[in-house]
Amino acid sequence: SRLRWAAALGPVPLLAVPAWLGLTWPTVEPPAENGVAAEPSDAAPQLRVATYNLHYSISGAGRLDPEQQAEVVESGGADVVMLQEVVRGWPIGGGLDAASWLSRRLGMDLAYGEAAESRFGNAVLANRPILESWSGRMDRGDGPMHRGFVGVTVALGDDTLNVWSTHLQHRDDTTATRQKQA
Repeated sequence: SRLRWAAALGPVPLLAVPAWLGLTWPTVEPPAENGVAAEPSDAAPQLRVATYNLHYSISGAGRLDPEQQAEVVESGGADVVMLQEVVRGWPIGGGLDAASWLSRRLGMDLAYGEAAESRFGNAVLANRPILESWSGRMDRGDGPMHRGFVGVTVALGDDTLNVWSTHLQHRDDTTATRQKQA
């Protein structure tokens, strides 16, 4: 699988998580009392979150392959997926609108935010209702292109969760730019 698994979920600034191939956070264990872990409540909402860099929907074999990416997302079982390098008609991605295609293919709600331009950015897919979304562009700084972000509020039982997707500058000489963006 192209997804790497790691444990974490909570009020974490998810936008600061590196997302080259992706990370997923399984459900958090309830806190321990007197050194004994509590059993999860049946009423406690469960959520699996993943982040995945689509790399223009180009596969590792160098072919346009959104179906492979949909299968990777499905295999992770995520309820909310933060996507980076999402094309919406860019020629390098074969003119594909990957955001809409994946949303329909996976049956998930979609929120999109532009980065370099309106046809290239970040997205969030959710199999829970997206109650609100927002997006913006970040300072280009010393990087080669503008970066952006998209955030959503998803329903989580009686609660909500804010999730953000972004792709910070990644060149070695852009540390100051990444710090401003974060």
